[in-house]
Amino acid sequence: MKNTNTTAAAVIILCTATTVTVATTAVRAQVSQTSQQLQPSQPSRHELSLVIGDGISTLNYTPAAGKANLGFGGFAGLGYTFLFSEHWGIGTGVEAALFNGKCSLDPLSDHYPSNDGIRDFEYHYTLTSYRDRQQAILLNIPLMLHFRFGGKYDAALGGKVGIPLSATFSTGADKLDASGLYPPPILTLHEPTFMGFGEFNGLGHRGDLSLKTAFFASAELGRKWLLSDKLSLSTGLYVDYGLNNVRPPSTAPLIDYHGNDDYRPNSVLTSTTVGKPLVGKLNPIAAGIKLGLIFGIPSHKAAEVTLEPEPDTFEVEDWLWRKEMEEQRFADEARHKAEKQRRRAKEIRRAEEKRAEEERLAEERKTEETRRAEQKHAEEERTEEKLIDGYRSDSTTLSAQQKAILDERAVVLLQLPLDVQIILEGHACDFGTHDVNVSVGQRRADVVKNYLVKKGIAANRMTTVSKAETVPLVPNTNEANRKKNRRVVVRNVGAGFARPM
Repeated sequence: MKNTNTTAAAVIILCTATTVTVATTAVRAQVSQTSQQLQPSQPSRHELSLVIGDGISTLNYTPAAGKANLGFGGFAGLGYTFLFSEHWGIGTGVEAALFNGKCSLDPLSDHYPSNDGIRDFEYHYTLTSYRDRQQAILLNIPLMLHFRFGGKYDAALGGKVGIPLSATFSTGADKLDASGLYPPPILTLHEPTFMGFGEFNGLGHRGDLSLKTAFFASAELGRKWLLSDKLSLSTGLYVDYGLNNVRPPSTAPLIDYHGNDDYRPNSVLTSTTVGKPLVGKLNPIAAGIKLGLIFGIPSHKAAEVTLEPEPDTFEVEDWLWRKEMEEQRFADEARHKAEKQRRRAKEIRRAEEKRAEEERLAEERKTEETRRAEQKHAEEERTEEKLIDGYRSDSTTLSAQQKAILDERAVVLLQLPLDVQIILEGHACDFGTHDVNVSVGQRRADVVKNYLVKKGIAANRMTTVSKAETVPLVPNTNEANRKKNRRVVVRNVGAGFARPM
């Protein structure tokens, strides 16, 4: 009986051990299968991408006169990224980027010395409704450091080199008034047109620009959308800020005369006014949205497989918990970094706005002081009783030099046919009110008429008119220019044409 009980107990123990072994094996097999499903696939270390972008893409500059507007454009290119760790990589490629710019000046007056082949004179012009459009295509080569976080976000920071492939401009103007000022100042030519004097309408010109190589500071932020194991779609934002001046040299005036009524307005980027460039710094800027199609390239080196002991259920749960915590930590660090950058950018922007406001106030104070000094100087000169080369601001008296000039003009006018009419235009500077300047201009014209009558010119052949301060030869910015604007212009009209004397 005792042996029978012992045999039965042994059988029960053997069955129990077998059951425990089978159960343990099944649990390990299930845990191993679960662990294999949870292991992430090996990411690609090499990526090729096709990218396009669109938004603000402007040739950024500030002209000395008029205003410039933002241009829009975009880019398209091919990129390559090498990931040397899970989160870090370096990228490069090639991009064709389109930049645009436009500028308008209305009106613009300028003058500079010239020569008609015989005599030196001062060329004056006034340009109405001038407009200039520029377009440039750059071949950009980027070099960017990439940081990936959260498994689907990508930030990049670096720079680009922009090599100009083509750059053109297209200019136009509604009207050009051109004249020549011959010494002495009383002689002003408004024609003939074959010498480039007179009124010209509908001007236009196209040409090429020679831009310098551009260097950009660049930043990108985007998100990846997984389409398959080796194909992703990326969306994001980009900013390219030009660091250097790419403007071509400024060597020519804004209006270029080629003879036979052929006027060609030049681009503001290559032109000068009063001897200085119209544009100082030209640095391209681009910002907008970008789309990309990313192709992952599998590595030719076989992935090394490490056989590790099969984890139990607690080890798998611990691995998942640690992975989730690590991803959360990366997300928190990226968010804190972005918030810090935003605060820093806000502080920089406030400092720049404060500095700009201080510079603006200082410039206004300087301009006001200069204006007051010039006004005081002009008032002191007006109180003097001596005659200047032309007239005092309200003088209508002829000097000996002016009488000598009119004696020469009288000889010429007496030789003209009797049916030729003579117009005498009186001009003033901007001192005084308009009504006062009208009176001063009229009195100056009347004085010249009375003098010419004494020289034998019939009074009924001469008509006087006052232009006041409305037609200055040069801007009334200083006393030297105001002297030139105090004048009388003698014109003869007959047989359907006018000729200034």
